[in-house]
Amino acid sequence: MKTNKLMKKILFYTANGVGLGHLRRTSLIAQSIINLNPKIDIFFTTMCQKIFFLSEMKIPYIKLNHLTDELLKNKRQFDKTKTFNEKVFLEIVGRYRPEMIIIDVHLFGFSFPKIVLSPAFKDITKVLIFRKGDKESFCRILRENKEIIDKFKKIILPHSLIELKETLPRKIFNKITKDRRFVITGSIFRELNQKRIKRCRSKYNISDEDFLITVTLGGGGEFIKGKCETPANIIFSFVKNYKKIKKIIPNVRVIINIGPLFYHNKKLGAIKKQYNIKVLSYEKNLLELMHLSKLVISPASYNTCNEIIEAKTPAILIPLLRDNNEQLERALYLEKKGIINILYNNSDDQFIDLITDCRKNLDKMKNNFRKFSDWKQGNNKAAKEILKTLDE
Repeated sequence: MKTNKLMKKILFYTANGVGLGHLRRTSLIAQSIINLNPKIDIFFTTMCQKIFFLSEMKIPYIKLNHLTDELLKNKRQFDKTKTFNEKVFLEIVGRYRPEMIIIDVHLFGFSFPKIVLSPAFKDITKVLIFRKGDKESFCRILRENKEIIDKFKKIILPHSLIELKETLPRKIFNKITKDRRFVITGSIFRELNQKRIKRCRSKYNISDEDFLITVTLGGGGEFIKGKCETPANIIFSFVKNYKKIKKIIPNVRVIINIGPLFYHNKKLGAIKKQYNIKVLSYEKNLLELMHLSKLVISPASYNTCNEIIEAKTPAILIPLLRDNNEQLERALYLEKKGIINILYNNSDDQFIDLITDCRKNLDKMKNNFRKFSDWKQGNNKAAKEILKTLDE
């Protein structure tokens, strides 16, 4: 671990989940920090299994043990692994000696390093990246975790102001907007890139006549024991109805992005062979692919929904069931804005009806993206707030 002693150092700590959201969000913030101040030294500690973003940005990192269904089934091993991660994290902090630690995890369970609240970390500035989730969970965390939240000098909410205003209870919204520790930055996402659009169009030979449907699962992972529904059903339900879709839309083309954490690869061979569908594990230019598509089909994950808004492509969202209503709440919010339809029960008839409805109302749905004129990218604002806090 080589560092420049003259540089101020920031250590990021991210969780792993069923997708790549924590790492994607923080890597984009880290990139903005570097762009604003190249003299800042950045290092990552992450539980994420796949670290494409850090490798692409040439940001150094150390991987910790990640959460698995096996650990969730074995409390003894779960506790042992969590303790091991915290020990390694403490050793990293001791060697790296950061002025600031930025944490993007859930404030409970396996991911959260309780050791960061100990006296050993009292002289290190702590920043929390706090994604909203569903409103009940958000309010409960604020209410029940005050002691933890008070340890952070700055709490960054990576959402648009209007989103929080329209989805949170007024009392809670007023509370966080009046508390100077909370900063509403806007959503964190990568902006569309014209060169990447051209590259993507050429790579997949996409023409304006194609009715391209991109099916994406984000990271593609799952925690069955952790009460997280598998995203694989989205693919298998779509493929089951593919022949009917082809009859309705003769010029349909389909690209499926399963995600690097997808567990059901054995079933994909038959899909590729039988239906002539392009199946990808990881597409670096997924945002641009979504932009070139007529329709996106996806879970209602934080990153993907932000990318749908940036791509301005109508979508069918299939909220994955978890131990909270985060994805459903997000999908309902976007449905009210008129840019997506929701598939609730994965029934064949509803799937076909929604695709038909989206095709019929495509122009209307695309026009509704104008309602997101205030949905500003928050990467730079988050980075500026972090640098300002670092200098205080």
